[in-house]
Amino acid sequence: MRKLKKKVQQENQELTEADRDFLESTLIPIAEKNRTELKKNQLKKWMPVLCCFLCCIVTIVICTTFLITKQNDYNESYSIRETELPEVNKYLQATQIIGEYDAVRETYRVRDEKAVNFIITKESEKTQKEVLSCDINVVIDREYRQGNPEHYDYHENYLDYTVYFSKMAKSDNFYIHNIRAYMDTGAEQYFIDYELWTTAANDNFSEFLKSTIKEYNMIDEELIKKHQAAYEFLDRQGIYILRQYGRTFGVATPTTRKKKELIIEIMKLALGIKKRSNPSKKGARAKTKPLAYYEIEEFCNMLNVNPGLFMVNHSVEKSTVFNEKDIMDKIQKLLGGYLKKGKYNFKGKITLQEDDSFEIFVAGDMEK
Repeated sequence: MRKLKKKVQQENQELTEADRDFLESTLIPIAEKNRTELKKNQLKKWMPVLCCFLCCIVTIVICTTFLITKQNDYNESYSIRETELPEVNKYLQATQIIGEYDAVRETYRVRDEKAVNFIITKESEKTQKEVLSCDINVVIDREYRQGNPEHYDYHENYLDYTVYFSKMAKSDNFYIHNIRAYMDTGAEQYFIDYELWTTAANDNFSEFLKSTIKEYNMIDEELIKKHQAAYEFLDRQGIYILRQYGRTFGVATPTTRKKKELIIEIMKLALGIKKRSNPSKKGARAKTKPLAYYEIEEFCNMLNVNPGLFMVNHSVEKSTVFNEKDIMDKIQKLLGGYLKKGKYNFKGKITLQEDDSFEIFVAGDMEK
């Protein structure tokens, strides 16, 4: 039995060795070849699907990069807010806009909040014979938008500037005049969309321009005429006192301006037509004392503006000692009589600044 068992084990070992040689030299190469061919066939089968999938991904990436990003960049760079016509005129250097409008919108740069564009809208101004609508787009930053005169068919002169325009008219029982216009003053650009429904053949566009856009100097003359008493009040002052009015109301470098120019600048700043400049510490010391409150109040009453708005520039002597009565008097003057009737318990203090101006802090309550 032992010999037989040993012989069987030897035969099994020989068969195993033969099977291993057959497996390694014959079966495995055939299986590898078949596996490779199967992979190639599967790749050929899925290649069109993979190509379509990759094309979709590339399309999405391109749209996201060049379209959506561009829109987001605009939204992040600019924003829109409601404003008023005087704010528009503060930015205009060659012309001014007059009239009444339904809406004024300001487009401004987000990073510095600087205005770049204004859209002024008038919707359906009606008379017995016509209905007028218009959009006046005023661009003050050429990086935001630049007009091209070649896009218009006609031109005419207005205020020594060239107005380029295209027009279209329809007529049945009445006329519909549509005009697109562009005017560049060198300082600001106007893009105008004008529509007039009327029974007349005349589009009245020239009259519209005259009643809407005025030359800057023409506005000055109209300002003098409207506020003649305030102009004559300042005109009677000596040049040194007049410069103190300029400093009080925020005129930049009042010592370099001619008298009429300085008066008009003071009036525009007091009325809010122009922005006030921050007071400068440079230059020679003023040769006159700061204006008294009653002097500021007298001039402001002529223009019907609150004198308290200009107290931040009102200087006082450093040696001034303020007691409780002084504080109360100045608070009452600063409020300008705008409080309702009643008994008030005020507490306050006055803080002197390095530039000799003062700030008033108020707290208190009202007795019922």
